[in-house]
Amino acid sequence: MKKILVLHGWEGTSGSHWFPWLKKAGEAKDMEVIIPDLPESCTPVLEDWLITTKEAAWNLEEGDIIIGHSMWGKAAMHFLEKYDISWVTCVLVAPTYDTIEDELDLNETLELKKKLRDFHETALDFEKLNTLKNTYTVLLSDNDHFITQTSARRYYGVLQNTHFIDFHNAGHFCKRDGFEEFPEILDYI
Repeated sequence: MKKILVLHGWEGTSGSHWFPWLKKAGEAKDMEVIIPDLPESCTPVLEDWLITTKEAAWNLEEGDIIIGHSMWGKAAMHFLEKYDISWVTCVLVAPTYDTIEDELDLNETLELKKKLRDFHETALDFEKLNTLKNTYTVLLSDNDHFITQTSARRYYGVLQNTHFIDFHNAGHFCKRDGFEEFPEILDYI
């Protein structure tokens, strides 16, 4: 049975946005959909997220799918890198690249900025990621209020097997942008 691992975004849960809809849609296609509630989603600690993700999805295999929304697109790649997961499809929905400026507004607290900076400053080993033979699809919107296309497109220069799909007027692909369902994502899984 094909598995889909979904990593929710900052301040998210397994019940946020289009994730419950995707769980039902995937299960209707005889797929196992795993959406762990990652700890401390408002003040994430990358290592804690990687451990929780591994516990929830310990048996990913060739042909499975990982979906990461927003900052957790980058967490998905850390997961692939740390646990040497290969030959999977990774769908990055509105991913940030390496700056907190993509995710924060000026009113955020300094402590939270530091916590997220630590998350972002954990470097990815793109050379290793490219040896794992995964494929990446990056979904971007032309009016995302958090992630700039310039930031997300930086993956193009460092990740092999990467495809970019542009959406018009999709915002940050979240509930407030009208995304309680996301049927288009099924085209990429």
